Amino acid sequence: MSAGVYMLKTLRDRGLKAVIFEAGNDLGGTWRWNCYPGAAVDSEVPEYEFSWPEVYNTWAWPSNYPTYQDLRDYFDHVDKVMQIKKDCAFHTVVVGAEFETSEGKWHIRTADGRTTKAAYLVLGTGFVSTVQLGLSCLQPCDANGTTHELGCEAVHPRMARDGKVQGYHSPLLLLA
Repeated sequence: MSAGVYMLKTLRDRGLKAVIFEAGNDLGGTWRWNCYPGAAVDSEVPEYEFSWPEVYNTWAWPSNYPTYQDLRDYFDHVDKVMQIKKDCAFHTVVVGAEFETSEGKWHIRTADGRTTKAAYLVLGTGFVSTVQLGLSCLQPCDANGTTHELGCEAVHPRMARDGKVQGYHSPLLLLA
């Protein structure tokens, strides 16, 4: 999601209107989903902060290696400064998109039946949006940051016992 936040600000700075479609419930991407006990970054702070003075001049990290909660707090701060959430549609899973050449627009469908059109479609599907074998059998965190054991043989937080992926949570940017 941090790449999505960066892209949204970049597009805004260029005068474009954009919306992020995010399956999760808040900003933070991987750090909203991965909140198991002990979850923290393995690289020092500069790798995990935006280079916008209005954000970094008003934020102090509690540690050089932030925990998932520190990163959640940081994304809340980024939103407070940059008003990112006003252009986000949370709990939105994109299930399909087709480009209509006659209109010159993308037609995007969501899991809840909504459709929208956009001139451009930016897919934020990095390596963390795909099933990775060998991950723990935890569901994504609830609103309190608590994970829950699935009690199954799943190999990914979004994969059920039958092996069907329940949707991925990479952000999509839609530009009007």
